Amino acid sequence: MVKPIPTRRQKIKEKIPVIKRKSDLTPEKKEKLKEALHSLNKLDKMLEASAIIDRDGTILVSAVSNRYSEQMMAMVTMNIFDIASDSIKALSGGNLKLLNLIADNAIVMLTWVNSQTVLILITSPKSQIGLLTMYSQLISQKINEILSFLKT
Repeated sequence: MVKPIPTRRQKIKEKIPVIKRKSDLTPEKKEKLKEALHSLNKLDKMLEASAIIDRDGTILVSAVSNRYSEQMMAMVTMNIFDIASDSIKALSGGNLKLLNLIADNAIVMLTWVNSQTVLILITSPKSQIGLLTMYSQLISQKINEILSFLKT
């Protein structure tokens, strides 16, 4: 009998232990993750919302304004990042690292942290997107380091 080919999600789940719930984070780790988000807020005063979201939609930590909800940010992250990832892979572009959506009244930035985690930022079009892009990638590396300590 032929074994079925595993899906992308099955492959990912086999390779990397995943944080399934917010409660899996210790208060110390949550605090470090929040500090990472707040450091972005210090760099860009126009940053309206930020969150670290697991690819299954679990919100690990967030810093949101009244204009955006955590659930909306999780939905945007899951749907758009998965569609964009699949599209870039279909074009043989490799793994998606960063996605910027620029609209009239907002910029949405999705930054890859690791195979299971995405950083989402929502800011004003008046923000300095180049600097924010660079810092979001640096912060995502820091977030990955914090999350990798959870597996040990």
